[in-house]
Amino acid sequence: MKIPESAIAEVVAEASTQVHDAQYITSEVDLLGVSQPRIVQYVVAHQSELTVEAIVQVLFQAALIQRSITAHHGSDPAVVNYAQLDQAAQQISSLEELAEEQPDLASFIASNLDLGDEKANKVGGLLLAHIAQAFVMSR
Repeated sequence: MKIPESAIAEVVAEASTQVHDAQYITSEVDLLGVSQPRIVQYVVAHQSELTVEAIVQVLFQAALIQRSITAHHGSDPAVVNYAQLDQAAQQISSLEELAEEQPDLASFIASNLDLGDEKANKVGGLLLAHIAQAFVMSR
């Protein structure tokens, strides 16, 4: 099931009022770590390609994606495991491929990801595409 722009916009509107507060970002990332530990481990495993700040940004975006899916379905996605992440990575090889299945989630990722350079953006975008797909599959 496609996650509509309205669910994403609701979460982004709420987050935009607090996004300049480092404590808010930390708390969202911490909550993601508690509810989705494999996703955090998956992103951190790319520490050779991303800075610490970029990892935090990717995890924050993943938390917003999770909240958007929760807003749409009325319940949290199931805990994602490594097999689901592997399956998502096999299904989605780019942000453009995610756009074919989840255009609004892909648009959110593309519009909000700024990790400082093109290589980091490509890695972060691909990680978020895999994470978004894994969340959707876990429903």
